[in-house]
Amino acid sequence: MLDLSRQYATIQKEITAVVQQVCASQQYILGPEVAKFEQEAAAFLGAAHGVACGSGTDAIWLSLGSCGHRART
Repeated sequence: MLDLSRQYATIQKEITAVVQQVCASQQYILGPEVAKFEQEAAAFLGAAHGVACGSGTDAIWLSLGSCGHRART
């Protein structure tokens, strides 16, 4: 249903370059690429800040927490 191969072909060099930068720096968490992503995502969305998450579940949990919802245990 969704074929991303054509889109990937147009940005493959850019993706490969960034992945190589991250691997060379070995800053897999909170490195400069993550900060740049957060800034660009916030600007794209018209938000003051952006926070990168490790998963969609983390993103939902943080979003709900920021609205005052508490997890039930």
